[in-house]
Order: sequence, then C-alpha cells, then structure tokens
Amino acid sequence: MPYLPIDSKYPTSQDGRALQFLAQINFSEIPQLELFPSEGLLQFYIIDNGFNSDKESIEDLLSHSRQEGAFGINSENPIQQDLFRIKYIKDIDKRESLQSLFATPISNDFPIREQYRLYFVPNRMPITPYIYEYYDHYKEILRNNEIGEVFEEYYTGLFSLNSFNHRIGGYPTFVQFDPRHEYNYHQDKNILLLQIATKGSIYWTGSGVANFLISEEKLKNLDFSEVMYTLDFS
Repeated sequence: MPYLPIDSKYPTSQDGRALQFLAQINFSEIPQLELFPSEGLLQFYIIDNGFNSDKESIEDLLSHSRQEGAFGINSENPIQQDLFRIKYIKDIDKRESLQSLFATPISNDFPIREQYRLYFVPNRMPITPYIYEYYDHYKEILRNNEIGEVFEEYYTGLFSLNSFNHRIGGYPTFVQFDPRHEYNYHQDKNILLLQIATKGSIYWTGSGVANFLISEEKLKNLDFSEVMYTLDFS
C-alpha cells in the first residue's frame, strides 16, 4: 500500500472513482540517477478498468481504450491526469505510521495483483528501436535501402529479449510504435520515470508495456503535473 500523510487525500478520478495504486519509488533507497531527485517518494496510480479477458477479445479492448482508455490511457491527451495520477511526496515523516490503510478492490486484469519490493541495479543502455531518438540518430542509415533494412532487423533483434524490463531512466520500449514519433507530439517528454513491462507474474493485457515520461525541465523542478503515460499492446 502507498505511503500517504495523514492530511493527504487518496487520489481519485474527476468523477470520484478511487485510482488503483501501481508503484512507489523511494529515491533515497535507489542508486542516484542524473536529474532525478535524491529523496522523496514518487507514486503512480491508474484506474482499474481493465477488460474481462474471459469474455472480451483484443478488439473489445481496443474499442474500450478508445472510449475511456484501458487502465487510464488517453492517446489524445496522454498527460491529462484524470484516470491516472503521479504524486510526489518530498518529505517523509518517519516518526509516525502514516501508511495508507485505504485499499481498493483489484480486478482480475490488473497487471500487479501482489505486493512486490523494487530493486534497482545501475546499468547503461543504447537507444532502443522504434523511439523517435532512434530514427533521428540513425536516419542516414535507415534511408539507405541497401543496408537500412538489414541494419534495422539486426538492431531490433538485439533488443527483442532484454528491452522489455522494468526500469527507471534509460530509453522506453514500445510494443508497436512511439506515439511521440507517430503523432509528432510531446517529444520533450524524453526522461523515463518508470517502465513496467509484462514480465513474470506482472501481466498487462495483450502483453503490453507501460511507460511514464517527463521532460527534463519538469523533472528538475520536481513538477510531475505533465507526465506522459503510455500503454500499448501487441
């Protein structure tokens, strides 16, 4: 369950529905990353409105996503924090037990159904395929019909197994395409706050992957009001 100060309200959607707690990062307990704060808690909440995998198809899920957005995604306005919420708590009062006792029911399709502790190991990674930085960086090679196709097949193969991990920082992974590149918007959101992929007992419907992205300027100012939330499926 998330830590919440006594005077803090549990996050809800604009129509009053309680959001589901997804993850919490304690920056004082993880390796220091450039630009990221060294203290405080960053919490992620999303609406638990996933489809019923026993009765609905992927087509139903996509239709559902267009109507409200499965698990709070909004492709038209991916920074609107209505059906998802990012909450930063800078000061933690350790003198009192302030952990929230508020728990919302979890549907059968919510990706995380148990409590897990997060462990982070520092690492380095090159640009992942299918993000707009990849196309910008390798555009001359990709334009070459003779080697572009071979290069892309080889490069994407390198990442097919190890890029679908949970991580903070680095580059995001997208199942289908980078919406920042495809729709030509929010390209300033180039810092990965958190990626949660389908892996092990964590399962997004359609083997999806969720990314939370922020601009460098907003992160420096600890302003999490314009975080871009994406979730796509295979």
